[in-house]
Amino acid sequence: MFIDIEEYARRIAEGDFASSSTSADGVFLIFDGKVDLETTAYLKHSCHEPYTAEMCWSQAVAWVITRDRMIKPSVDLNINISRVVKAAREIGYDAEVNINEKQYPVVFFKRNHSEDHHFYGNESFSVAIDRLRAEFFYIGLYANPDLIRKWNFERLKCLCLTGASL
Repeated sequence: MFIDIEEYARRIAEGDFASSSTSADGVFLIFDGKVDLETTAYLKHSCHEPYTAEMCWSQAVAWVITRDRMIKPSVDLNINISRVVKAAREIGYDAEVNINEKQYPVVFFKRNHSEDHHFYGNESFSVAIDRLRAEFFYIGLYANPDLIRKWNFERLKCLCLTGASL
């Protein structure tokens, strides 16, 4: 659930506070100028480093679904590479992106030297994210929904659909 900063301050009875100083300390998480109450609760009550929390897989899936289409799409190659690599690492893959001689990206995922996936061409980033989301949702909704693990919010956000995706 997202609310305005002022509403959040009223609810917590802390008065007005500057978002830059408190968000840097990991006190609350903001998306598009609104406070994310669920993530804020995890951050405030977690003894982990900022922007991480322990959640079960099903909670992580819910976190990603509620943030779909909030991320702005990018045509910047470096941003897309970073996004795919972070998303892959969050669910346990080693990821590598190369640019071939025709200037097309080639995305490689490997896990435990037994499982690997390759994606080629201009759409390789979106196809790779779709593949990662499919596995993430399968584990989170069917295979191990109650398995608890430590999640990194920055990497989880990379699994979200961008605003331009249909």
